[in-house]
Amino acid sequence: MKKVIKNVALFVAACSAVTASVAGTLDFESAPKAIYTELTVDGVTFTRGGEQFAVAHWGADTDAFSGNSIGLWRPYAVLPNAAVAFRATLTGGFSSFSIGMGDTGGDDDQGRLEAYDALGNLLDSDSLSVAAGVSGGGYLSVSSVKPIAYVLFYEVGSYPGVVAWDNVSFTAAVPEPQSGLLMAAGLGTMGLLVRRRRRG
Repeated sequence: MKKVIKNVALFVAACSAVTASVAGTLDFESAPKAIYTELTVDGVTFTRGGEQFAVAHWGADTDAFSGNSIGLWRPYAVLPNAAVAFRATLTGGFSSFSIGMGDTGGDDDQGRLEAYDALGNLLDSDSLSVAAGVSGGGYLSVSSVKPIAYVLFYEVGSYPGVVAWDNVSFTAAVPEPQSGLLMAAGLGTMGLLVRRRRRG
């Protein structure tokens, strides 16, 4: 009987480990300054629907946005198709996602962050307004009990896309359904073993 109890305890601990959430943070200091169509940093993949974006030093030198960031602006030019949103994905999805948006204060900025499930249903959204003349910015955050398959973020101010995106924090989605079924099956098996042992 003690062996069965020990096995149940080990199984529950293993399931708890499987369902533990994984948090992460990233900036773009490790990414070479360049033009990209896809960039993966610390497991998170950034794209723009096949359109280009840049890793560069944007000059938004507040504490939150110093150093490299991603964006559409590069020295003396804005990359084409600025209206196309950035997309961030992570294998297994997110349960929360946050990103900073900063600017040098030349225009007004209207940032938007949206979280979607695998079917394209909107789960959560956030917005941020930075007035013209304000150097710096803030953070946009989304979260969901249902796994977030991907997030979109973009800016629609007077000069769309002329902002820096930086300092991402996220929590990986917890695989609740699979691990719950696994735990139920395991506990059921343990129950059968205990019942057989009592009969024997």
